[in-house]
Amino acid sequence: MKTNRFYLYGGLACVVVFMAFTLIASPLIIKAMALPLIESEISALKQNVDQVAALASINSDDDNSKRKMQTIIQNWTANSHTDMHFLSVIDWSGKIISYPEAIKINNTMEGTQNASSVKNAQSAEAIYEYSADYAGLTNQIAYMAPVPKTDWIVVGHFNTEKLNALTAQWQRNLYLFFTLLGLSILLFVFIIIRRISNFYDGQLSNKLFDLKDEVVSLSKLNESLSQYQQNLSTDTTSNQTVDLNKETSKKRILTYVRNELLPVFTDDIAYIYVDHTITYIVRKDGKRSTSNESLDLIYSYLDERSFFRVNRQVIVAISAIKTITKFGNSKLNIEVTPPSEIDIIIGKNKAAAFKQWLDS
Repeated sequence: MKTNRFYLYGGLACVVVFMAFTLIASPLIIKAMALPLIESEISALKQNVDQVAALASINSDDDNSKRKMQTIIQNWTANSHTDMHFLSVIDWSGKIISYPEAIKINNTMEGTQNASSVKNAQSAEAIYEYSADYAGLTNQIAYMAPVPKTDWIVVGHFNTEKLNALTAQWQRNLYLFFTLLGLSILLFVFIIIRRISNFYDGQLSNKLFDLKDEVVSLSKLNESLSQYQQNLSTDTTSNQTVDLNKETSKKRILTYVRNELLPVFTDDIAYIYVDHTITYIVRKDGKRSTSNESLDLIYSYLDERSFFRVNRQVIVAISAIKTITKFGNSKLNIEVTPPSEIDIIIGKNKAAAFKQWLDS
């Protein structure tokens, strides 16, 4: 179920990122491709307009020559309005003298007034913006050159309709490219998620397996504790023989409660610990007293079957141990009755000896 969520979130993230990237990048890429093309076309258009204007100027001595020149230009530019750029000729009033579509001759061309409106060639940026803003129009006047000694003006048109068709084709190709690229990356992401998921599933399985081993080990350890406590209780009631020659056979320890001297039977001790250089002896009933003796000295005359030196700070009685749990990687945590004010932790080096002590 978690893997399915990874697939879903990973897929949605890829789709959102690619949709945003496509919407942002596509117009920029198309513009970057279109501007050099427009600049090239404007350069060629300007050259053609200047050449036609110069040729018309040479052949404009009389009305007959002008009519012949008009026919030549008309034949040369016929049906060229489907090209990326084309030429036309108008007079100063805007009346069309020559146009690729002959039906428009003698009409007034929109966007022209008189010779004073003749400007330098439009920039590629302006042509591109015009084609985007006025997508319904078929062409934009990019350059005009007056014919000397006549009232003619040679007009260079940029075919914005064809430019828009070309950029639309580029856009479709980009969308197709980004779609295929997105699907490829999405497939790659799914494969990566699958491999990562399998890796972590394997790690989790190993951890679960190790955890089961630890649970079994702790269960056996607690069983050993229970059995040891029972055996010790049985041995205590059935065999009261004590080796009096050993110092470890002491039955009582002298302790202090405030300034009062109080003997504590070793059988009543739950655990002993040192805190801030003070040795505390806690009895099974929860009462606590102190001792002037060191932990090493006290441990030397305790019955090693009943008491275990957990660490440098704590001695615990087998009868006071409630449960044993795992602490960290290789440590054990001892819970005692009555509860201890400090954590009773068996380190890695002592854990093996503690297990052996319970199994003995």
